[in-house]
Amino acid sequence: MAAYSPVTDTRRKDLDQPLSEGTVLNDEQKLEPSFSYIRSYILPDSRSRRWERVVQLLDYFCKGAEVSLGNFVPYQLPGQSDQNQTTAWVSDRNENNQSSSAPSNFERVLCAPELYKVLQQKRLRNEPTKGAAIRRPLRIYINHANGPCILGLIKTAPLWQAQGFRELLSYYVLTPQPRISVHQSPWWNGCFIMHFNIPFYAISNSDRKDTRTIRNKGELRHRFDLSFLDPSNSMDVSTEEEPESLSLAFLHEVTCSFMLTGRSDTDWSAVCLNEDSFDDQQRLVTDDELDADGLGQDGEIDPILDSPPLNDIHPPRTYALAFLANQFTTVVEHQWDIEYQFGESLERNSPNSAGELPEQLSANDIKQWTRQSVNRLEMVRNSISSLVGELGRFLELQVIFGEDDIPRGPLFRSVVEDGLAMKKLKSLQGSRTDLEAIERALEQHQKRFERIQSERRDETAEAQHELAEKIGTLTRVSIILSLITLVSPATHLPLLVRCHVKANRTNQACGSPGYCSAAVWQCGEDHHRGSNHPRRLPRHHFDDSYASGEAFYRFNGNLAVDTAGRIGMTPSRHRTVNQWLTLALPNALLRTIAAWHSWHSQTNHATQPAAWAALESQGCPLPQNQGPVYFRFDNHLSPLFIAVMATCTVNGLQDLLGKAGLDTPVPDFPGGDIVHNPQDIFRAYLADTLQKLVEVDRAVAYDAIQPSNMTGMGDLVIVSPRLRLKDVKPKDLVSDLAHRLPRSPPFACPIPDGIHLRVLSSPNTLSRLLLPYVHDRGSSYGYDASVGLVDTKAPEGPRKKVVVEFSSPNMASEFQVSHLRSALIGAYVANIHTGMGWDVVKMNYLGDWGKQIGLLAAGWQRFGSEEEFQKAPLQHLLQVNHKIEELFKPEQEECKSAKAEGKDATEIESRGLYAERDVFFKKMEDKDPEAIALWQRFRDATVEDYKASYARLGIQFDEYSGESQVSAESIQEIEVALKEKGVYEEHEGAWTIDFSNHDAKGLSTAVVRYRNGTTSYLLRDLAAVLDRYKAHSFDKMIYVVAMEQEMHFHRVTKTLELIGRKDLADKIQHVPFAKITGLLDQFKDAQLLSDYIDGCRSVMQAGMPEDAEDPVFVTKTDQSLESVGLSGLFIQDLNHKRTTSYACDAKLMTAFEGETGAAIQNCYARLLATLDGKTNDIDYENLDYSQLETEDYSEVLRIMAQFPDTTYASFKTLEPTAVIIYLGRLVDQVMVTLDDDDEQDWTDREEATKARMALYENARQVLENGLRMLGLSPWSG
Repeated sequence: MAAYSPVTDTRRKDLDQPLSEGTVLNDEQKLEPSFSYIRSYILPDSRSRRWERVVQLLDYFCKGAEVSLGNFVPYQLPGQSDQNQTTAWVSDRNENNQSSSAPSNFERVLCAPELYKVLQQKRLRNEPTKGAAIRRPLRIYINHANGPCILGLIKTAPLWQAQGFRELLSYYVLTPQPRISVHQSPWWNGCFIMHFNIPFYAISNSDRKDTRTIRNKGELRHRFDLSFLDPSNSMDVSTEEEPESLSLAFLHEVTCSFMLTGRSDTDWSAVCLNEDSFDDQQRLVTDDELDADGLGQDGEIDPILDSPPLNDIHPPRTYALAFLANQFTTVVEHQWDIEYQFGESLERNSPNSAGELPEQLSANDIKQWTRQSVNRLEMVRNSISSLVGELGRFLELQVIFGEDDIPRGPLFRSVVEDGLAMKKLKSLQGSRTDLEAIERALEQHQKRFERIQSERRDETAEAQHELAEKIGTLTRVSIILSLITLVSPATHLPLLVRCHVKANRTNQACGSPGYCSAAVWQCGEDHHRGSNHPRRLPRHHFDDSYASGEAFYRFNGNLAVDTAGRIGMTPSRHRTVNQWLTLALPNALLRTIAAWHSWHSQTNHATQPAAWAALESQGCPLPQNQGPVYFRFDNHLSPLFIAVMATCTVNGLQDLLGKAGLDTPVPDFPGGDIVHNPQDIFRAYLADTLQKLVEVDRAVAYDAIQPSNMTGMGDLVIVSPRLRLKDVKPKDLVSDLAHRLPRSPPFACPIPDGIHLRVLSSPNTLSRLLLPYVHDRGSSYGYDASVGLVDTKAPEGPRKKVVVEFSSPNMASEFQVSHLRSALIGAYVANIHTGMGWDVVKMNYLGDWGKQIGLLAAGWQRFGSEEEFQKAPLQHLLQVNHKIEELFKPEQEECKSAKAEGKDATEIESRGLYAERDVFFKKMEDKDPEAIALWQRFRDATVEDYKASYARLGIQFDEYSGESQVSAESIQEIEVALKEKGVYEEHEGAWTIDFSNHDAKGLSTAVVRYRNGTTSYLLRDLAAVLDRYKAHSFDKMIYVVAMEQEMHFHRVTKTLELIGRKDLADKIQHVPFAKITGLLDQFKDAQLLSDYIDGCRSVMQAGMPEDAEDPVFVTKTDQSLESVGLSGLFIQDLNHKRTTSYACDAKLMTAFEGETGAAIQNCYARLLATLDGKTNDIDYENLDYSQLETEDYSEVLRIMAQFPDTTYASFKTLEPTAVIIYLGRLVDQVMVTLDDDDEQDWTDREEATKARMALYENARQVLENGLRMLGLSPWSG
């Protein structure tokens, strides 16, 4: 951060005065003094609903604080323990008005009223003498901050610090999310602000409940009982042995907030709000722990830093970094404690190698132990992931270490000469690595718990489906075809191969068996003839749809038969090829080749129709005959192409690695997956070397190696304590390994870093491996399709099926913003499951049944117009619905008032629109032809409109289901089971379930069938589960529905358990999401999905920069604006945790920097422009990889290598934020690298250009894969 110069204010004379001295309150404000102070100070000039809510909740938090401050009375609630009492500390070393010794009320332990009294003192007693230096650092530390403390801070803080306090208090009290921010205040006086909010979890034996409360949340910080970690409860709690016993552990939610704001290096204030009442070693307990004899004296402690205070020469930036580094060190220690507790629990209670439980544990004990452990681990891992992400953004986007480890960020360039600041920045890098290691360790624990869960489930395995049709890859096809054409006769009759595809040449047609087999066959034909007119097939016709579709897998195994039959071969050549294939290819394809000779004997060039017929008969149907299409390929297949594409197999990878100078085969480790994750290749080599050097178990060596996401700080990190070597100090071990680790491919020189040894991959090895690796996988890179297998040991076996229900709007009602967020999240959930090999059914469950349809029918009779319906059916239905709802409101109010007065509302509900509504709905349920016909018209119009709108979003549903589709048989099945199990209860003519009678009190009583005989939403949803299972036999069903529906889904699963269908209940997963709290102006009047899409285009059109400093590569066509605008919406939404509310921000939607949709698509457009026409002749085997050894290129490669890890982590949590953070990092690095390239002259540097284009082409592919996973189409102009 550059040195700060004082700001001279010529407009306000009271800027340094607190609000209580400089603000005149009106009569209304005087009635509620605490609220008026909070509102006047916290509410910014540009008001919003968010800040109004902040003010209201802060007011609730500070209730009663005014009385406590004014009367100097304790602010203690009944039952509050001494340990939870608020304590504070203030240091104000003003040279001009205080002596060298701090006054008695400074730098000692204070209560909240004492703190307020200290802060009220005038800070400058006298004007400074001429030439005297003004130094006014004010430091405030508060532990367990309560209402009086917060109000005291607000009432005494000067106005110029308002922005800093807004950020501090809103994050500490209301939004416990990580934040590390250094910036200038947007207010006109221009002060700097350093704000750090660090929420984390800590474990202790203290069961201290937080007595502070916040509206709608209860206690401000929660704590969780971890006694389940000791399910046997084997410890005798009456003794004092093992005070850290698992049965006495509690997990505490903790937040530490820090804000430093000022106008120069000598005029600043720092405030720290901390929480350590759970800890046995608190920072601030008694005055005895503090020394107030003077600055820098031995024994003096600054509780903000939890260390001796810094001397006067250090600027505020260094002070802030010292706090941040020290706090993260504390956080790391607490997270290691959590990791140890869960690991210890696993060691004590896991089944032995024979699968036997510890004697004292029952199956139910294990079930509760694993279930709760998984839940808590997930919670802690999400917290650590958020911290790592925020710390990473700070280090990479604000500090920006260069390749020489010197900060390049504009605010941190000047700290190079500050040894302490540099030390703290290095410490932060180490903390980030430690947290990543802990997260991985916790992930391993979670996997072990989940594995135990899976092993203990007492479920009968379903009969396996018929053997899946043969699964192949383009690699195998290429190998077969190239080899066959190489050994085929010198001459044979030329054959024109035509494939009849649909006139529109869609990707679906291009992915058909006939299209692909004909194209690849003809490619081999050209190679054999040495054709001067190679056939060309547009690249986009061979994208994700052709490579991943079921049709491609179906035809792939048969293609060898088709190709071999078309090329004359002697028996000896048949035998040669067959022997080679036996060595190189898996059994799945060999079974097809076995039919080679008999098939060829019946097929020749004169009987092409018969050949195509035979191909069809083997499961490869051709598209409908709608016109011929001829194919052209840029280059014939060759042995080179074979070698490159072979990286998709273990044998192919071994060959490539051998050519790169590595020993093969690749060392094998459990959990490693070298075919899907390139990082695991490097990790396997390093683990193998490490295991031999230190002689530990191979699994221990592998687990001790963690990935690193820090630039220049290693690709892999050996965490020495995880090697579990006795009598060896971790740092000594690191030093020893640094000397003994071989300096040979694939690694460069290791870097010792405390207890870590950082290992860099050789840039040359990385590029030689990664570019062919990504290129060969194309649209499948980053995914592991084996995850979706029912049996991972049977790759040809059936795949798991998941039904994903999302969006699900109501018929003839406005398309709510919740339906929009469900669509965005649901598309991502479906896409990532598809990539991971699951068979996905995307379902839109329309609200097309119920009493609301009866009300719509009543409105249609009064306001319906056939003419208007024909013009715009959905818009007209909405108009009708609005009118009838307005007409219905008086009756609803009458009914509501009667119920409020305790009167029977039955008579009101039996007349008027109530009666019309119910009568029509009863007719629908009774299948009355006229009622069903009208309903069907409404539904058909709704579905057609939505299909068109969802297509603009890039979403295509497999089913438009709905409540109307629920079968009567399944409804009857549910009700019969409810009665048989004694769950159904009749109450006032209705049938209900009282969940409180079935060990589920929180679910209250639910109506299943109303008194008039109509079905409830709960009953229809239960029956829908049965219908879907009968239709799809799913392994999992995911509902992407708002958090408000959480109780409903708990009722669904609990009811299924009560009727004996726990097997189905366990397959159901609710993926909840929070509300979008603030809409853009372009969205506020939206009624249809198309209105939101049009609004995105309008926002982007208005926000496109006219004269941007950096060039913009996306165009301003309507198609481009809509594409980029939708990307802005998708990315802004998915960049928030699902359960986090947020307000739409037009600036974020249109920003071309940061983690935004516009920035990602702009980078993609720039890559397309860079690559235009330059990728056709890339030869990956003969590429000059030495051209890619510079730091910028290497960093792009390192980030690309991390994509599979990112994808897998996102899949486990179904949180897309990790993917967006990853894409942001990749975009930033690619743009920086492209900028550097643009400054160079590439004339006569053909080999370097080819290498660069190979790098950028594969970076483009990774970007495309990430975008498609999130549901976005890459920019195309």
